[in-house]
Amino acid sequence: MFKVSIVQDHNHIEERTHTNPKTGEIKTYYSQYGYITLPNNIYPQKMKVPVESPMKAYPVGDYTLSPMSVQIGRFDSLEINVFNIKLDRVQK
Repeated sequence: MFKVSIVQDHNHIEERTHTNPKTGEIKTYYSQYGYITLPNNIYPQKMKVPVESPMKAYPVGDYTLSPMSVQIGRFDSLEINVFNIKLDRVQK
């Protein structure tokens, strides 16, 4: 799987709200930045990782992309579920 690093001083939580135009319901979404190491890239790439709340943010450290983040898409293709990205802590 892919290595994702949560880096000190680059791990702030971003908050975004959305109002459903039909119901008026307000939802709040949180995300945290990490850096993913992709094949054939020299440098890790910045990415957003969704988190349930600021209290459940990932601590600084190294992770792998969890198999729970992968799904079969609409056209039977393998894809990453961008709304449900999960990270597994790398054991040292």
